[in-house]
Order: sequence, then structure tokens, then C-alpha cells
Amino acid sequence: MKFAPIGPRPQSGSRSSAVNRAAGSVGAALLAVGFLIVPALAAFPTATPIPTASAACPDAEVDFARGREESPGVGEVGQAFINSLQKKVPHMSIGSYGVNYPADVSVTKGSNDMSAHVQSMAASCPNTKLVLGGYSLGAAAAYVVVAMNQPGFGYTDPLPPAMDQAASFVAGKL
Repeated sequence: MKFAPIGPRPQSGSRSSAVNRAAGSVGAALLAVGFLIVPALAAFPTATPIPTASAACPDAEVDFARGREESPGVGEVGQAFINSLQKKVPHMSIGSYGVNYPADVSVTKGSNDMSAHVQSMAASCPNTKLVLGGYSLGAAAAYVVVAMNQPGFGYTDPLPPAMDQAASFVAGKL
């Protein structure tokens, strides 16, 4: 499994206008495309052999947490982002995963589900590049997955240390 690379993790309280428009915008799709086609910066070390990707594995997958009170799935902003991304990389198969959480007021259920899905993809589709993202409450859920490396405040399923050292990309708008 390779994560799409990014620069440094966002600092608390710093949001550029580009990040605010990232989900669903063509500029974000172009940025994500650049991250998808660049190889991962760090290998995923493991004690066991890395499984072979199945034929059902996409080249890339957008794991997106919808905004507060949106219907289940990736949400309107997530679907716009995915559609834009697919147009920018027509030669790549792009899968999607709508984070399974109530999207009401709790971030942790979404964070736990997204983290579990990322870990599952790492085991079953090691060559798939992941783009983690979210909108509104979903962006906060995605941020917790990338930023927290230990359990706390209801977040019980953080990424293993070997995975959280890998580069990743979070598209979102808080």
C-alpha cells in the first residue's frame, strides 16, 4: 500500500484558501493527481510478506468522510471531488469508500472506520494509493486518522506506527 505524498502536516489553526476549496474543486483534483502519480516517499515496513494486489484493487482509492448530516456515502462534495479526479486521470482506476459513520456530532466513529478501512486496504491492496479526505465534520475525522498515532478521546483504532510514518494526503474543508 502506498499513500499519496504530501508536505508537512497542517498546523493547528492554519488553513489556506486552497485547502478551504480543496474538496470538489478542479485545483484540488489537479493537486491530488500530482500526489497520486508520485511514488510514496516511505516504504511500508512489515515483518510478513506484503500481499499481492488482487485484480479488484483500484490504482487509487478516495476514502472520503461526508459532511455533517449528509446522506450516507461520500456526500455531495466527496462525489464532486471524485468525479473531478477521475477526469484528470482517466488512465487510472479510481475507487471510492464512503466512511461509515453517523455524521452527526461525533468525529471518532468516522475516524475509527476510516482507519480500519485504510488498514484493510493495506492488507488486501498494497499497491493502491489512498487519498484520505473529508468535508466539514468529515474533514475533522480524516485529520484525526492522519494526525493521531495513539488512541484517545474515543479514537480507538489509530494507524500502526509503520503506516503513520508513510506520507499521505488529506483533502478537506473544515
